[in-house]
Amino acid sequence: MRSVGALRRRGMAFLAFALLGSALSGCTTIEGGPPRLFTVAEEADVARARLTAAEDAYYRATASKWSRNEIVAARMREIDSYYFAFEASLIRERQESGFVSSIVSLALTGAIPLVGSLGTKSALGAASTFVQGGTKAFSDEVLFQKTVQVLATQMRSHRALVASQIVDRMRKLDIDAYPLSMALGDLDEYYAAGTIAGALIEIQKTVSAQSAEAETTKAVLMVQGGTFDSTDATMKLVKKYLAPGPKHAARVALLKKCLVPRGFLAAPSTYAFSPSSGRARAIMMDCAQQAGDPM
Repeated sequence: MRSVGALRRRGMAFLAFALLGSALSGCTTIEGGPPRLFTVAEEADVARARLTAAEDAYYRATASKWSRNEIVAARMREIDSYYFAFEASLIRERQESGFVSSIVSLALTGAIPLVGSLGTKSALGAASTFVQGGTKAFSDEVLFQKTVQVLATQMRSHRALVASQIVDRMRKLDIDAYPLSMALGDLDEYYAAGTIAGALIEIQKTVSAQSAEAETTKAVLMVQGGTFDSTDATMKLVKKYLAPGPKHAARVALLKKCLVPRGFLAAPSTYAFSPSSGRARAIMMDCAQQAGDPM
């Protein structure tokens, strides 16, 4: 008759292999969406041939706003196709790997001393390793999932912003003001907006801008003796500086040159009246000072 310890060890080993079986079989994979009419690679082959011919014709004889827009739109379409495939693979990787794989691995490694152990000390040690390792795997998986979610959200947000800028330029500007070569440069930025590196850079820029905004608020609060009233400080200065007059156009152009490279793309007057635009107003005040036309 088998001892109770032997039966216990066999039962724990069976549990470990059951975990492996449930993780690797009997589960139907849910795809991320319906199948495409054409694969991304098939569409890319067709688009590549059309774009080669269209761009050759554009530079040879038929340069026009319509042909430029058609080329840019076709390239955006292909960038979108590859991006959505990349995003789907990123989400799928997040869903399919991680916690379950770690638990299965821990179960199998933990089963070794349970199967071969002759005493309860080894069994308890293996069980402790399993529990502690499972907790860490779960924590790491939650962190990874949140990171992927933040990156995907940032990529979509920045891609939408860059796309809106490109479309606006396509609609409003002719080929002299917005030639195809310039549009292709914007498309490179559109592509970069859909990469992890691009998302990390934008997140860093956002955090830096928020930090600078907080520093500006703190500085103004301290100067004003504990009462932050931007209407009496930076708002008033910028409003007066941008008032209609002989210097208005030159001042607007000057401030734009300082704002746009730092990510503030709206008209300077937009930031003059917004309570949350202290950072932009600080940039404008410094810009005017450096140009010898202080506020």
